[in-house]
Amino acid sequence: MLQIADICMREMLGGGEPRTADQRALTRLELLMLLPLVRPPDCGSPNEFRLDLFPPNTARTVPIVRHLLRDLLAALGLESATPCLLLSELLGNALRYGGNPTVALELRDDQLYIAVADSSPTPVEVLDVDPTQEGGRGLFLVNLLATEWGVEPIGTYGKAVWATAAVSAV
Repeated sequence: MLQIADICMREMLGGGEPRTADQRALTRLELLMLLPLVRPPDCGSPNEFRLDLFPPNTARTVPIVRHLLRDLLAALGLESATPCLLLSELLGNALRYGGNPTVALELRDDQLYIAVADSSPTPVEVLDVDPTQEGGRGLFLVNLLATEWGVEPIGTYGKAVWATAAVSAV
């Protein structure tokens, strides 16, 4: 658990790979909003975790949270490409179309559960995108790469879009 907390703090404070000053410049409020709730899952395996994040509503959020997940999985010797892509798409959509995101990441056995909630009750859908368009492929990629994915309404608050990804050793 200490290793996960160390990775979280390093990532939030701009550690890891080199970044521009703008990428490192989290305000104190943003830092407090991103502070994670780290707790072990019920089974207590050292290679399993649950992480709840309350990131700020800024453009810097997606790369910071993606790097955090990448570093956590790397510390456990696990492949991170697909989980990081899924997280980026789900969180990017929540920031773009919903706002006020929360992120839950839970690793159990060989499955990573990723859930991103936002404050918009508007349903999400996989779009038929023209190949010449630059955007609009996020949920198409989620549908293609996730083991499973879905949407759960959260009362009057909004919705949570979730996906699971198989993770394997590097």
